[in-house]
Amino acid sequence: MISFQEQMTIIKIAQSVTGALSVIGSLTVIYIILTGKNKLSSAYRRIVFGMSICDIVGSFAFSLSYIPRAGHAVCDAQGFFIHFGISSTPIYNLSLSIYYVLTVFFEKKEDWIRTRAEAFLHGMPILWSLGSAIYLVATKSINENGANCWIAAEPSKCLYSPDIACERGANAIKFRWIFGFYQTIIVFVLIVGSMMMLVYKVKRQERVMNERFSVKPINQREGSSLRSTLRRTFTFKRPEPTSLARSGSSLSTHKREVTKQAFIYVAAYFLPFFFPLLFFVNNFVTGKFNFTLMVLVSLFMPLQGVFNCMVFVRPKIINMRKDDSDLTFFGAFMKIICGNTSSRYLSRFSYRSGRGSTTSLPTRQIPSDFIDITEVNDEVTEDK
Repeated sequence: MISFQEQMTIIKIAQSVTGALSVIGSLTVIYIILTGKNKLSSAYRRIVFGMSICDIVGSFAFSLSYIPRAGHAVCDAQGFFIHFGISSTPIYNLSLSIYYVLTVFFEKKEDWIRTRAEAFLHGMPILWSLGSAIYLVATKSINENGANCWIAAEPSKCLYSPDIACERGANAIKFRWIFGFYQTIIVFVLIVGSMMMLVYKVKRQERVMNERFSVKPINQREGSSLRSTLRRTFTFKRPEPTSLARSGSSLSTHKREVTKQAFIYVAAYFLPFFFPLLFFVNNFVTGKFNFTLMVLVSLFMPLQGVFNCMVFVRPKIINMRKDDSDLTFFGAFMKIICGNTSSRYLSRFSYRSGRGSTTSLPTRQIPSDFIDITEVNDEVTEDK
């Protein structure tokens, strides 16, 4: 049985390692954005850029968990940046989901989003997180929390013993509920609701496209000879069923990919916060410290930047591997880092309605890769 001090050492090392990995993941996203040809030209890229910056702030503070903290000032600083990071990054995920709702569900153009919505999408995570972090420091609610500094009381036992007076952080439990549990659940519910709206929109659009391009069965009972003659004379040649079948199959495949990407996006937010929520509930119910859950918290919670990076590059990697089946996941990732990505992302959404003719679906109605609609549209325009 290892001692409590040894447990804290393990947790601090885990947080330091995963925090550093998250910083690398967010820096990778920033590098891909700034070295791409579109850079910060779209609202989507600016939102992801802001989210990555906020994650770097919090993850870097996590990576310093193993460094000894002397005095309340150092602890306040680490807790301030940790809270800012773990609060602003999820809300930036919510901003990104709102961006998709505006773009896909309400079909708002990039100019409309930039002039009327983008300030809110950036201000919501930054102002809330910055204001709550300042408030927690001002109320002396940031204190030593075992492996790091966050919302805690000093001494810690004062929260559970009426005989011990709290010198700092007397409202730590209430603030953990507000800024930890309630905020995480509210953001998660709003993100899931946004994803459901996107899935509904794509499903509805697919149904409309299938009805538009479907082949209706010809009535076997033609009626009078005059009606039969007129029908044969004035009926245009129908598109080949094989072409329509291919279009329906492509739409069905696209719907599955959008649905899959939506839930992966939700998982990228929820996975880092699942174990903290479980630890929080267990600690509140039992009043005991669970070392196993705390290790899982230390391993997953600082990894938000890694998960964001994986979601950011996933559609690009899938498209590149479709063009080159021999390309490995790591090879595609390195090509993205080096800027050697394929530009014809929308080629699979072309439908042949007849010999020698090609019809492309509107990219604003059917999102290309569910990640960067503006980027893909710009690349197709340049190719033309």
